[in-house]
Amino acid sequence: MKLTLAQLAACCEGEIVGSNDITLDGVSNLSFADKEKISFYSDKKYADDLAHTRAGAVITSPSLADHYSGNKIIVANPLLALARIITAFQAQTLNAECVAELSASASIASGANLGDSVSVGANAVIGHNTLLGNNVSIGSGAVIGTGVSIGENTRIDANVTIYDGCQLGSRCHVSAGTVIGSDGFGFAETSNEQGPEWVAVPQIASVVIGDGVHIGANTSIDRGSLEDTVIGDGVIIDNLVQIAHNVTIGRHTAIAGCAGIAGSAHIGQRCKIGGRASILGHIDICDDVIVFADSYVTKSIAVPGIYSAALPAMPIRQWQKLVARLRRG
Repeated sequence: MKLTLAQLAACCEGEIVGSNDITLDGVSNLSFADKEKISFYSDKKYADDLAHTRAGAVITSPSLADHYSGNKIIVANPLLALARIITAFQAQTLNAECVAELSASASIASGANLGDSVSVGANAVIGHNTLLGNNVSIGSGAVIGTGVSIGENTRIDANVTIYDGCQLGSRCHVSAGTVIGSDGFGFAETSNEQGPEWVAVPQIASVVIGDGVHIGANTSIDRGSLEDTVIGDGVIIDNLVQIAHNVTIGRHTAIAGCAGIAGSAHIGQRCKIGGRASILGHIDICDDVIVFADSYVTKSIAVPGIYSAALPAMPIRQWQKLVARLRRG
């Protein structure tokens, strides 16, 4: 599918220098772009690639615009513009190629309520009293439990499992293999004649996910015990993240891969949690906090700012000396 340079500039509110009417069919990097591709230049270290590019047009910033004499879109934030332009091309393709279809091999309960233009892939399961909004897409092998609610224009990829009673908003994207609403890790300890024993505490609350949330592949979000696990609007969650029961995450927070958030932790709005960060349960993190990768958060954070507790890799002898020094106090 092709779009004019004028259409692409409109979607990212950019200024055109060159021909408005040239048509382009996709995005590529500077080295591999041809005359029907738009490319991206935001760093002087790629000046040589820019000099030799065959791209039909380039997205760039005002400070770098003079480096290129061809067709270009000038914007304050080229990376944001690139995201919007790629999305525009994807939307064109989806609108042209995607037809709502309910696979013959899907199992859809008679009590399920499906909106207009819903797609359900092969071998997917849709439970009783589940509500799928308009333009919802359910991937192959996904299991959507009883009483689930999914808002319009949300995409659920292959092999996602959403347990009974969970709620997802509109315009969400849940990547393959993710599990939403499994039991939280709640057990009471007792003992009998054979020794210690664990008794599962029923997890009777749910998971409530807002609008425009992106969840990466193979992430797990546990249902609450007595209160819901809540993910706010616009939150983005990377692959392989663990979010335990009763956690709340504020609007527009970002969580990178392999982070772990223990039960009943409360994370504010617009926070950024680095990869493999560990956040203990029953603590509060205020709005606008950045936690570096590999950090270990053991206490509540009440002041916005940047927090880190990780040590970089170093030669083993240096590490042993450092540990010995720490032990001496």
